[in-house]
Amino acid sequence: MKVQLCFCVVLLGFVSPFVLATIPLSETPLIKQWLTEMHGDPAQPKLDTFVTIKNGTIKGKTAYSIGNHVIYEYLGIPYARPPLKELRFLAPQPHEGWGGAGVTLDATTQPHSCPQYLTNLTMADEDCLFLSIYSRRYDNSTGLLPVIYFIHGGGYALGQNSYYGGRKLLSDEVVLVTVQYRLGPLGFLCTGDDTISANNAMKDMVQGLRWVQENIGAFGGDPNQVTVMGESAGSASALYMLISPLAQGLFNRVIAMSGTPLQEWAIDRNPLESAKRIASLLNCTTDTSQEIVACLKDMDWMPMVQASLGVIMEDFMDFKMILSGTTPCIEGDVPGAFLPDDPLKLMQEGPLPNVSVLLGAVQHEGMLPLAAAYYLKLGPDGLVNDTKYLRDYMLGDILITYGVNERRDGGSVSQALAAGYFPPGSSRQNFTEMQYNLMDLLSAVFMKAPVLRTADILSRRLPAVYLYSFEHYNRLNSLYHLAFAIIEPILGGEKPPIRPGTMHADDLIYMFDFPFILNVNDIAFSRMYCKMWTNFVIHGTPTPELSETVPVDWPKYNIDTQQYMKLALHPEVKTDYIDSWRQGMLPE
Repeated sequence: MKVQLCFCVVLLGFVSPFVLATIPLSETPLIKQWLTEMHGDPAQPKLDTFVTIKNGTIKGKTAYSIGNHVIYEYLGIPYARPPLKELRFLAPQPHEGWGGAGVTLDATTQPHSCPQYLTNLTMADEDCLFLSIYSRRYDNSTGLLPVIYFIHGGGYALGQNSYYGGRKLLSDEVVLVTVQYRLGPLGFLCTGDDTISANNAMKDMVQGLRWVQENIGAFGGDPNQVTVMGESAGSASALYMLISPLAQGLFNRVIAMSGTPLQEWAIDRNPLESAKRIASLLNCTTDTSQEIVACLKDMDWMPMVQASLGVIMEDFMDFKMILSGTTPCIEGDVPGAFLPDDPLKLMQEGPLPNVSVLLGAVQHEGMLPLAAAYYLKLGPDGLVNDTKYLRDYMLGDILITYGVNERRDGGSVSQALAAGYFPPGSSRQNFTEMQYNLMDLLSAVFMKAPVLRTADILSRRLPAVYLYSFEHYNRLNSLYHLAFAIIEPILGGEKPPIRPGTMHADDLIYMFDFPFILNVNDIAFSRMYCKMWTNFVIHGTPTPELSETVPVDWPKYNIDTQQYMKLALHPEVKTDYIDSWRQGMLPE
């Protein structure tokens, strides 16, 4: 039980949307108006809506966006053949339709998710390659709208479409497409040879983009204005689309929220070893790739998901913040490869499309790995009170994730990091006093440094790059706070003594259909935040013109001026992104 819940803690920033309805709402008139807009006035009619594409007719439904605009929802449209039986571990195949003349696909309810561990929270099935569409138009008779193609996060192991509705984003005239893809070993098993197709989950995403190119016009979307957007693992995936030869020509902008292929958790550098570890836990013979695949090909998906979780937990227990066996791998220069070379090399030297990119991270990204470290190692092993360990060895253990293996009693890299992140004279022997500086350090190595490196590289090669630091803070909105409100009673123990700030995935609250916004400042920020994003989707810049909603001009990022946007209730253009890595004490 504890290992299962540890997994929830480690990935809480990726999967916590299911707990977001647990806090009561305020009752001010503005909040009530906002909620009515979010859920629709019961007196407003809800109608069926129909669209016909080459695969057949689709029945959707109407809803209402913020601002009471009618939107048209089509939920759970299959974009590829079910990856079952002989299609397991193969690249996705185009869907052939859902019947002959007169057969209508009912797309009025959310689809089940792809196989994942949290099946007590969702219905899962291998037949899961669906996308959902939210549009301000019911056809293309009055012109086409720019399209957002959203890829969900979840550490490539969790997540589903139903978390990400379009009622906030569609206050502006855009189309939102959300896509599901194979998760865990079913999507990412890689043997390093041609025994199976590798990176099938990433190829699922590409197949979804192809489907959008062929069909989105029928839903009022413009196939020539497609922005690939993602958060966390989805953010890394959006930037993978930028560097993959398979996705070229399928989009014209990218929004990457807290994730990049340059992070170690976003790539499996030893995929065959990962496949062997998963297979060994399932009592498979692992002498050859063929034996591994033969053993797994007809197995029920639940044991594979459980074994994959076991491998991830083994790594986390050793302080390695990686996701072995459930992330993209380098395929090499072979026909049909999604990732033919190292992501850094492709980003620096490979062919890139002429697109604009908006990317960034939240203020306290380091909360997630710090909470995981405390919960999985520091607390259970009694290390939180071991002053020698805290001062001499903890930073070295953290660095193992990034391939920095110091001599056990040398620690020169650790000492150099300590000098940059801890105040002069700090003894580094008290966890409570250290937590804020540790959080800053982990924010940098876990997320912010790779994001900055990505911005530096792309700003040299692309026409426009926009960089941000998300710093809108509300202590009650933290997913950390919410997740532990549910986990703590089950465990019967205490949550890590870490004061929550603005953590990984908190930004999703203000953009998607999570059913609460707690105060008028949150409402104002959400309107501005969504408007900046849809401005970028429509115009290619977050601030084409200033307004009461969007009061600050957002300049492009480049390595000379180093300008980025601090996203808060009162946004501010700042310079020196590295300065945002040293937050110190969290807000009260």
